[in-house]
Amino acid sequence: DIEQSFETIAPYTIEEAYEVADAIERAAWGELESELGDLLLQVVYHAQIASERGLFDFDRVAQAVSQKMIDRHPHVFGEAGTKPPRSRARIGKPSKRPSGPDARAVAFSTMWRPICPP
Repeated sequence: DIEQSFETIAPYTIEEAYEVADAIERAAWGELESELGDLLLQVVYHAQIASERGLFDFDRVAQAVSQKMIDRHPHVFGEAGTKPPRSRARIGKPSKRPSGPDARAVAFSTMWRPICPP
């Protein structure tokens, strides 16, 4: 094996993300588990490279994901969770919006709207 870097595995990470999206679009639920595992493996690779460089590790990535879930869904994890359902609907929208000029990211996020409504 050759030594890998963020740059050498980034194309595979993107490919795996598209394979996850494709399985969902085709409702190929039997393939989705495997594709999600392949995508997670890419996350593990990136985190390992980062750890070896002293940047961050997988635990920090997982902690950041947990915090994002809390921040983006206060109706589930925060004080809003005690409010009536009608009140939760208004505050439950994720605060994250697609950013940056990458058209693929915009297209990808748009594709999810019918599958995962806010």
